[in-house]
Amino acid sequence: AERPVDFDLAAYWKSSTDKFNESRPRYSVTVRLEPRAAKDLMHWRKAKPIAGDIADPQGWITLRVEFDDEEQACFLVQGLGMRAQVIEPAVLRERIAATAAAVAARMRDQSAAGIE
Repeated sequence: AERPVDFDLAAYWKSSTDKFNESRPRYSVTVRLEPRAAKDLMHWRKAKPIAGDIADPQGWITLRVEFDDEEQACFLVQGLGMRAQVIEPAVLRERIAATAAAVAARMRDQSAAGIE
C-alpha cells in the first residue's frame, strides 16, 4: 500500500498514542506514603500529590496514583510495606489488610512447625 503524499507520521503517531493512553484501563488509588516511598512511586507510576509537595506533620505525602488495575496496585503497594497506607479505595485497603493477615498467620504457623 502506498502512503498518501500528505501523510504526517509524527502527527499520526501522536494521535494514536494519545487515543491509546486515553482508552486504557485505569485504577486510581489515594495513598499516604513515607517520603522516600513517595519519591520511588512517582518514578514508577503516574502520580500526583494531593496537597502539592506539602508533607503532613509526620512527613508523609499523600498521592493520587494511576495503576492499570487493582492487581497492579495491590502488588506495588504491598511491596512498599509499612511505608504506605491506602486511603482509598476501601476495597484495596481491605484486600491488602487481608493478605497481610494471611501472610502473618502463615509465618506464625511455619515458626510453630519449626520450618525455617
